[in-house]
Amino acid sequence: MSCPHLCGIAAFLKSAHLNWFAAAIKSVMMITSHIVNLNNAPIEDERFLPANNFAIGSGHVNPSKAYDPGLTYDNELGDYVPSLRALVKSAHSNWFPTAMTTSHIANLNNAPIEDERFLPANNFAVGSGHVNLPRLMILG
Repeated sequence: MSCPHLCGIAAFLKSAHLNWFAAAIKSVMMITSHIVNLNNAPIEDERFLPANNFAIGSGHVNPSKAYDPGLTYDNELGDYVPSLRALVKSAHSNWFPTAMTTSHIANLNNAPIEDERFLPANNFAVGSGHVNLPRLMILG
């Protein structure tokens, strides 16, 4: 579905459930979606072939099912702290607090950006090949 449709569904869900936050709305839209079309056939890509998981994403959103999902997953700010701490500490171990709390998140904008030039290039595997994305930093 396109972004305006999803935004409308998210607004509909937020108006119906005022205590839900963005993470809960996102999870409900994802877990109540369908991976088949209205004819119970696989979702097709632009070539009318069965779409792969990357093209499908979570599938077609079902707003009426999302209205009363029965189960919601919600994340709070503190749930992201361990991941953020591990991610940033590896790059900026000299400034990142060892015992991070949610109050430290507000200070993430003060990270020393100039240290990024010492970070390694991004490498990741795609399919059977390997992709290397080198960093390019222009210092002025």
